[in-house]
Amino acid sequence: MGNFEEAWLHEKDWNLVHASTRLHPLREGDTFCCGDWKLQVIEIPGHTYGSVAFADFEKKVLFSGDSVQKGGPIYLFGSHRNLNLYIQSQRKLEAMACRFETIYPCHHFCPVTPDYIGKNRQDAEALQAGILPNELTPGMPCRTYHGRWTDFYCTEEDRVRL
Repeated sequence: MGNFEEAWLHEKDWNLVHASTRLHPLREGDTFCCGDWKLQVIEIPGHTYGSVAFADFEKKVLFSGDSVQKGGPIYLFGSHRNLNLYIQSQRKLEAMACRFETIYPCHHFCPVTPDYIGKNRQDAEALQAGILPNELTPGMPCRTYHGRWTDFYCTEEDRVRL
């Protein structure tokens, strides 16, 4: 992000941004307009501590960032990620899933249906329980854990960290 003069993101991710970028905080409930879209910030830590999603409740659309995906892999390794928080955030999104018809993730299959929130949560819980098959990930400092619907990049240390 060093190429941007300014950026809006959750303060818990500011440490991931180049120091010369002017930063503005995004917080739960903040709302902004982009054309005819009215986007509300939803804090969903886990993928990073400052992960957020953007919801347009009138259009029944969620922009989930990296946190809801079909297939994955979803990155959950390293000191700036937390599997426990990721699962809690999936539960939070799952509780409001009836308010969405379409989810636009940042990667892979797009769009996806709201049922992928629960599928990601179930696979993340299986990852946490240590029951997902896994293998070394070539060129990465982690393993690939294969869920029923979603893969995760994670380490054993990150899998059990509270």
